[in-house]
Amino acid sequence: MFHRKLILAGKEPEAELERLIKAEFAENKGRYGVRRIAASLRGKGHPVNHKVVQRIMKKLGLKGKTAKKRRKYSSYMGTVGKVADNLLKRKFRVDTPNKVFVTTSLDFFSRHSL
Repeated sequence: MFHRKLILAGKEPEAELERLIKAEFAENKGRYGVRRIAASLRGKGHPVNHKVVQRIMKKLGLKGKTAKKRRKYSSYMGTVGKVADNLLKRKFRVDTPNKVFVTTSLDFFSRHSL
């Protein structure tokens, strides 16, 4: 009913709301999206639905800035240190003592080996 009266009077019903949305968008340097602008307008005493704000922002071509996607952290640095040559080639038996010394990774303590 309200919109019909404005249209018949030759006024655009959402012109004031468009002005408020543009002002709010510019005030926040384009960082606010639909929901934050709607909440901000409601906080300033303008009862408005987020769907109406969304429709008007789409009509005006306004979009809030989004954060860049961050790359997931990875501590992998490639091969670190020197990998020893495989001199034994899996031949662990020797004919004299103290000729070959070998170990396994099971000898080292880790939190997963508890």
